Amino acid sequence: MKAELIVFASKQLKEYLRSPSSLFWTMGWPIFWVLIMIYVFLAGVPEPALPYVRGSVTVSMIAFGLATVGMVGLASSIAHDRDGGLYLKLSSMPISGWGEVLGRILGSLIYGAVTLLAILAIGVAVGSKFEASTLNVLASLPFFVVLLLSASGIGLIISNSVKGRAVEGIAVALLVGGCSVSGVFAPYASLPDYLKLFSKLYPISASMHVINRLLLVKGFAWMHYDFDPSSPLYMAYTLAVSIGFFVAGILFHKAMARKRALQ
Repeated sequence: MKAELIVFASKQLKEYLRSPSSLFWTMGWPIFWVLIMIYVFLAGVPEPALPYVRGSVTVSMIAFGLATVGMVGLASSIAHDRDGGLYLKLSSMPISGWGEVLGRILGSLIYGAVTLLAILAIGVAVGSKFEASTLNVLASLPFFVVLLLSASGIGLIISNSVKGRAVEGIAVALLVGGCSVSGVFAPYASLPDYLKLFSKLYPISASMHVINRLLLVKGFAWMHYDFDPSSPLYMAYTLAVSIGFFVAGILFHKAMARKRALQ
């Protein structure tokens, strides 16, 4: 299984890095919006709050970039391999299904780290400010990971539920729709009450809220949240629901692989 894990992780990582479309949508597009939002849409923000609001914008675009990797990139890759007959070939070979799917996840995590660093570097370069202790920075890392894992779980479900080229279109629609109504693209404080509830529960935005709280610290007051995302209960919920989506996606992918092998 170790060899299969490495093979599929390498395959997945190479697909991301060799695809201009993937590079654009996971890094180029979020970076573009970091620049547009900071230089165009933050003109009326009070000067003391500006560096922290820039930091929040950077975090939100990192969340979008990571979610794109899992929900769109991973789903599209699996759908392409399925339609190309890869899974039919694998079903006749002594290869562990766990090595395949976990290898894809590992490749996505490595690429996600590159995505995070690229967007963060641009955000800091244009004035994003973070005030966090080393402990807070370390505490935020698992939430970056589970954000990508929850998105990957959703991507696995999409890729095994939809056939043909429709996979990418549906994945993009769900990604953009979810981010639009959960406070990834707009400040949490600007959402109506019923969308604030969704924003608190949706795993991608939930992780983003926790990361904002841990990395902005003093500047978090400028975000005008009506709850504390760093409370132990909310952090535990975020980890649990994110891992739940990930496990559900893995199990669904495995079940569909067994179904394809029997056909």
